[in-house]
Amino acid sequence: MSTETPPPHIDLVEDPDEREEWHVIRHDGEDVAIADVQETGDAMWIHDIVVHPDYRGRGYGSALLRSVIARHGQGAIALSCEAVVTSFPGVRNTAGLTDDELTGWYGRHGFQPDPYAPDYEHRLLRLPPTTL
Repeated sequence: MSTETPPPHIDLVEDPDEREEWHVIRHDGEDVAIADVQETGDAMWIHDIVVHPDYRGRGYGSALLRSVIARHGQGAIALSCEAVVTSFPGVRNTAGLTDDELTGWYGRHGFQPDPYAPDYEHRLLRLPPTTL
């Protein structure tokens, strides 16, 4: 018998005028994890992946990133890999992973330093799979 937790349900909220979308995990009607993604012309740009502190360690961040990759993985996906302090309603100033931990986490999902922006050390890029 497996005790593995099923993957969370992810809602997709789109703003076509801004070419922006949010991948959202909710619990009891409250947003507990969000990925904010926007089309920039040459790549999909991940603005943020944020998980409420009470819901960290459940794989929600990875589920959101997999959702973004599943939807946009045939093109380039880019981001600035810098740890930020976030706030949720009732929870303020909560830090998640450090810059180094984030770089490793994104690396496990196929992101690497952007070879097209070598002067910008925090920019990571995930290129689409190559076809032979």
